[in-house]
Amino acid sequence: MRRIDLFVLLAITGLTGCSRQLPPGRVAAWQPGQPLAGAQLTLYYDPAAPGAILAAEAGLTAELLIVRAPQPPVRTELPMTPKNGVWRARHLLPAEGQFFLLRFYSGEKEDNNGGRYWESIIYGREMRPARGAHLQKSLLLQQGGIEGFSWRQEPGEAETELEAELAIYPDNLEAKTALWDLLLRRYPLASTRTRVRNELRQVYENAGGDEEILAALLPFFFRTGQEYIARQIIAESVALLPRGPVAAAARRWEIGQENDAIKKASLIEAYNAEFPQRALPAQQL
Repeated sequence: MRRIDLFVLLAITGLTGCSRQLPPGRVAAWQPGQPLAGAQLTLYYDPAAPGAILAAEAGLTAELLIVRAPQPPVRTELPMTPKNGVWRARHLLPAEGQFFLLRFYSGEKEDNNGGRYWESIIYGREMRPARGAHLQKSLLLQQGGIEGFSWRQEPGEAETELEAELAIYPDNLEAKTALWDLLLRRYPLASTRTRVRNELRQVYENAGGDEEILAALLPFFFRTGQEYIARQIIAESVALLPRGPVAAAARRWEIGQENDAIKKASLIEAYNAEFPQRALPAQQL
């Protein structure tokens, strides 16, 4: 008898839990709450929630922008279906997903959470944020959006995201150099240059001559007043690999220092002809 009562209680609880899938007052949510790369994600929107903009007379569509660097981001429109007053849609996240932004449409109306969008880090193994997730969020916070999603620009939050990335993945060189770049721009002080110089030296000593690592470090030797080291790296590397990563990085630095638009365009054209595998867009730098 107790087993039957327990079964009925669990069934009722399950049905109740499935009836809305949203905490009271929430306009939008998703399950699982920590989205998993390569797994299914279910999105919810409640038109009856306080603050909801869409009434859903014309149906509802969820739009996801999934960041998955170094591949281009993916924009996906997902038609939603109603159940018990809540609209929902399912989507299989890409295995390489790192971060997403979310908004909703009904006819010509849009709900973008007051311009902030709904957002989430995507998780990977051992329920840790996917490698690069916090890095990509930081880059979006610095550039103010991507692919039609105009987002907030918050350098302080962007710095926090980079610190979070490095706390989980201390070997992420892209995050490390992104943090150096942000620090040097936000805090143009001698103390900042000293911090970056010290960290730069440590990474350089551990690089073991790796050309890709040296290429990533090269601009920061220039930016921290260590041009003599940068020139030494260039001379040694270019002698061995005239069209290698360091040679390309040196040319990109040269292009970046040119202020004349015509000369810069000419330098980019010459660079792209010499380094077609690392070609730059016409407007870059």
